[in-house]
Amino acid sequence: MENTGRKRDYRRRLAVHVALVVIFAALWLLLVFFDPGRISSRKASYAWLSVRAKDAADRIDIVPAGNAADAGREAVTLARRNGLWRVVRNGRDYPARGGRVDDFLSALTARGDYPKLYSSASSAGRLGLDGELSSRVVVRGGPGPPLLDLLVGNVDSTGRNVYLRLAGGGEIRSGEDRFSGYIFSAPTLWYDLALVGEADAALVQRITVSPPLGGPAGGVRVFSRSEGGWLISGVRKPGRAASENYARTLVTVLAGDFSEADPEDSFFNDGSIVIELGNNRIYTIRFGPPGESGRRLVRVFMSEGGENTVFPYVYVMPEWTTGRLFRDAGFFESGEQDAG
Repeated sequence: MENTGRKRDYRRRLAVHVALVVIFAALWLLLVFFDPGRISSRKASYAWLSVRAKDAADRIDIVPAGNAADAGREAVTLARRNGLWRVVRNGRDYPARGGRVDDFLSALTARGDYPKLYSSASSAGRLGLDGELSSRVVVRGGPGPPLLDLLVGNVDSTGRNVYLRLAGGGEIRSGEDRFSGYIFSAPTLWYDLALVGEADAALVQRITVSPPLGGPAGGVRVFSRSEGGWLISGVRKPGRAASENYARTLVTVLAGDFSEADPEDSFFNDGSIVIELGNNRIYTIRFGPPGESGRRLVRVFMSEGGENTVFPYVYVMPEWTTGRLFRDAGFFESGEQDAG
């Protein structure tokens, strides 16, 4: 009987301990999941654009606050046509840097801490979220209402966060400023200004350079890739590093802008560079005479498999960039950098 009493007492104490553990565990879970700070944090986590909407986007209008040419600010319109992003400017389409557009959309879809602010109706103007005081980003995906119509206001006193709200909405939020760098950038930063844009310089097999008037002496210079490096007319001992760097420069060089001028092909008669690639593409870069501003107009032609294409853009090339493309013979002579 004594053993039976002890067992009952032990079981009773065990039941009490288990009950206490369950109660404390329940209290802990309540504190964790219903803690006001955690609730606020979860509510603050916010994305302005869904991933699905990002994939559906086919037009983005970016209007910086105080949109005025004299302030160096200009609205930018980006449009996706046949899967490629374009910059629409003055009624014409120009190729856009697809990676930059995607980065901007990713900034809009990224979740971040954007807590709601308690504010009166008059707060919008004070925070730069009223009328022309605010910047505006409108993302569209076909006809109908926009996927996103976002107003971007002032930066706060920390210089890191910005005030935001949806157009037509009263709810104001603040959070990390991921957008101003895109909103206030010049249109040229959205352009894809690569003349050739081939990523692999190893494809370059032959280069024919006809210098402009007043350019490097020596007339037409021909570069031919050989098993041991390069053969270059007029260069006794071509340096491998200099030659490879030059080939890389030709396929990656960027212009400074697009021109709205559209001269006849005969205008582009002051120097040319022909780049023959191992993929059967041949690019011809033709230069116009230098302008008063120290810049040249440039046009690019491409042929592949017997088909000839004239790129429908006229590029603006700063003269210092042009100088990198027309080098004298001494630049290619083997030096210490090629030893060994």
